[in-house]
Amino acid sequence: MSEVVYVREGETAFLNVDVDVYSASSLDVLAGALGPRVSVHFVGREGRRHSAHFALYAARNVDAAIRVLVKVIER
Repeated sequence: MSEVVYVREGETAFLNVDVDVYSASSLDVLAGALGPRVSVHFVGREGRRHSAHFALYAARNVDAAIRVLVKVIER
């Protein structure tokens, strides 16, 4: 269940950490190996380069999101 957080005007709030990866070669294998906790937004070519864009489905805070993403990528 998601929690609704109200932010006062002029304040910022953490939503998620997105990762953008660019490569000369295909990133399909990386995207396929990320697992069920990761939402893959796009994998494919952008002009002459390949790219993958992804984020966690849910994260408590920015530090936790970064730690989980690093673990997922290192696997």
